[in-house]
Amino acid sequence: MDKSDFSGQAASVERRPVHLRRIECAGYERADGLFDIEARLIDTKPEDLDLPERHISAGEPIHQMVLCLTVDRSFLIHAAVARTIDSPYGVCGRIAADYAR
Repeated sequence: MDKSDFSGQAASVERRPVHLRRIECAGYERADGLFDIEARLIDTKPEDLDLPERHISAGEPIHQMVLCLTVDRSFLIHAAVARTIDSPYGVCGRIAADYAR
């Protein structure tokens, strides 16, 4: 049972984890002088989840999405590419193409 809060102090009330969102970002310098910033978002649950379109086992990604922004030194965005790897519903990945706008 997790009893630590965000600040690392002991929580005064017993609690149990229900959702975990991890966001990881990495930066890369490209040979053409631009930079790629890649981000990955992963949502998981500690228990199985039965949804209308799919069953998700505990610890498996509910959402897993990646985004790559290509920027210059002035932070002007030259490209944006998004991809949905895992989603709770089929419609979730349809937004990915809109990130290029």
